[in-house]
Amino acid sequence: MEMAAIGMSKNRQLHFVTHLYIRQGYAELKSGVKPQTAENTATLKTTNFKLYKLDSGPSTTVNVSKSEGENLYREMKTIRAMETAAFGMSKSHQQHFVTHLYTGQEACAVGIMKAIRPYDAVITSYRLHGYAYLKGVSVHRILAELLGRQTGGSKGKGGSMHIYNKSSHYYGGFAIVGAQVPVGVGIALARRFAKPDAICVTVYGDGAANQGQVFEAFNLAKLWNLPVLFVCENNKRSRQEGDTSRLTSSDDMYTRGHYIPGIWVDGIDVLAVQTATYWAADYIRSGKGPLIIELDTSYFHGHLIVKDKIIGDHKEDKKKSPEYERDPLTLLRHQLLTTELSSSEDLQIIDDNIDDDVAKSVYRATHDAEPELNEMYTNIYDNAQNMTVRGCDVFTNYTYE
Repeated sequence: MEMAAIGMSKNRQLHFVTHLYIRQGYAELKSGVKPQTAENTATLKTTNFKLYKLDSGPSTTVNVSKSEGENLYREMKTIRAMETAAFGMSKSHQQHFVTHLYTGQEACAVGIMKAIRPYDAVITSYRLHGYAYLKGVSVHRILAELLGRQTGGSKGKGGSMHIYNKSSHYYGGFAIVGAQVPVGVGIALARRFAKPDAICVTVYGDGAANQGQVFEAFNLAKLWNLPVLFVCENNKRSRQEGDTSRLTSSDDMYTRGHYIPGIWVDGIDVLAVQTATYWAADYIRSGKGPLIIELDTSYFHGHLIVKDKIIGDHKEDKKKSPEYERDPLTLLRHQLLTTELSSSEDLQIIDDNIDDDVAKSVYRATHDAEPELNEMYTNIYDNAQNMTVRGCDVFTNYTYE
């Protein structure tokens, strides 16, 4: 009908088109279609940041819409439910791999992944389930991998510490403490040539922070001005030692890069993590070189779980430290409710839907088949054909196809 306006004067065209829009709006109202309205937003204050070798840093105020807030909550709740399921599978002896759960640290992975771009690379330590999920590995495939099923993220051959996603530039977890840090620097170098504005997020824990290879990686990253964001998830556990004062002369991980600037962030506050990562990514993409973020966080279970045994629980430390009462899900839930971006009913629906989806993933994973025996001799070399692979003794050989 708007074609009828052609040939009219400008005033008549404006009157004609305006009339059409009014009629269209009336028709939508009559048919029950609601006109679009602006989404509710709220301005929230994050926890304060600490800066090292930086004149300015991220803003402590952030505007959040209802959909944005609920999406952050949904992602954290999914990771929490997935890890709760993994804990249950281990306690019931369905799972036989060593498992490092991410429960309590959800704000770290979610805040980071919401602030970077799809083509940015990520490499992590062995506490990786949250990152794997956010980088495109489904809950079902993660749980199947923990159970050693062929539908797992690594075909059931990697277990909890070795899950990857090549298509989303997720280079997985490393079982060797700190080994991912120099590899992350290498990935940043490669990404500089493949995608000039891409960065590599390299995640490690406070237990790796004293290693020589970490400082060598810092040196090369700064020397070559590489686009790498070093993220120290400081859960203050340093593997199983508990008291970090026995291991390091400085707990300020964001200052440990010496010549590399750093930011301290409250890792319980997902909005603070997201805001800091946005700022850091822009800083790195502008060509200023690497940067370190320290995320002050904690996990709720022990260092690792083997079947029904929890190793490195530090129950006495937990009783003395009020930080273990902090929960990233509880904090975000409080923020959404007090600002009236969401209601209790809204969040309960999200909780129920996620619990149902994870329960279905558990059922599928536990009923999936285990890998065939010949899978032991695949994925050794890339594009290898007709290669002989020795078995468990000198008399047994297999052909790699």
